[in-house]
Amino acid sequence: MKKVLSLILTLTLLVSMVCIGTIGASANDLSKTYDAAADGDLLYEAKFGETSGVYQPYIFGAGKEEHAKNLVVTPSADGTEVSFVPYSGSSGRVFYGGKVDGLTLGADKKYTIELEMKFPTGNAGFFFFKLSGDSAACKVAIDNFVVTAKKTPTTNIVKPTSEQLSTETGFTFDWKDNASTFGKGETTLVENIEDEAIRTGISGKEGFGENVMHLTGNGDHLFAGLDATNLVAGKKLIISFKYYKVN
Repeated sequence: MKKVLSLILTLTLLVSMVCIGTIGASANDLSKTYDAAADGDLLYEAKFGETSGVYQPYIFGAGKEEHAKNLVVTPSADGTEVSFVPYSGSSGRVFYGGKVDGLTLGADKKYTIELEMKFPTGNAGFFFFKLSGDSAACKVAIDNFVVTAKKTPTTNIVKPTSEQLSTETGFTFDWKDNASTFGKGETTLVENIEDEAIRTGISGKEGFGENVMHLTGNGDHLFAGLDATNLVAGKKLIISFKYYKVN
């Protein structure tokens, strides 16, 4: 089998169905062509938010004109994740998919597709199908269809007051009951960390709780928990934290 893609989708509110074709890569290009790749090689990895390249998204389905134009599609800062939020009056099915130029179906083609989907709330799902401009019959064989479920972190986003910051003990962001966000970062459950060394290294250790903040990408790690509403002119801000360095 040839590996096609790695994909993360976050779906919120009401999306009846989500169609996934094949999705983008770094710089939205193929890593390798099918013929040049060995079994198990990565052909393509998700890179959402690009305006050019081999993958272009497409929204279609019943009610497209009415509902799809109100479907808010938001790529993550690093382009590896995309979220969907339809407007509250949407009741029809809206399908989000697309195609990747250079990857084709055929009797001699075998792909492995990997994806991760998050359903914080609402009614959503996914399926695969062939979208074609002709009416020719198409048979697609699917084997080793594996589905697993993971617990997702729950957070309570807060912003401390200047008075809370000024106490002797200060204010602690634990990324769960007292959580915030970074411009390039995601809250992750410790138990969901795939790297065993990292997971073991921080599990139950002082300064690490059930959730941790995983900073992603380079630069622009803007923190939303501190701003002009709680920082007081003339006072010194002291920040301390524990972190796990991968390498």
